[in-house]
Amino acid sequence: MSHIQTLIKRTFGNVCRKIRKKKNFSQNDLAKISGLHINTICLLENGKSEIKITTFFFLAKGLSETPDSILCDVCNELFS
Repeated sequence: MSHIQTLIKRTFGNVCRKIRKKKNFSQNDLAKISGLHINTICLLENGKSEIKITTFFFLAKGLSETPDSILCDVCNELFS
């Protein structure tokens, strides 16, 4: 895996973690709300997993965010 891929996955995970914590959700809370397994959330937040588009939409819905707003935050972190 390239350095860029790793950076993108870590940044995505950090953004999701920040949003989750801002909403005062635990990983378990987010798992219940989104319908995703807690291990999936943990792996994504730690930059250890590639996200599928369907998982991304479930995650965004669970965070009460639009997918594009999450991607904008990721891009802002990567390119600022």
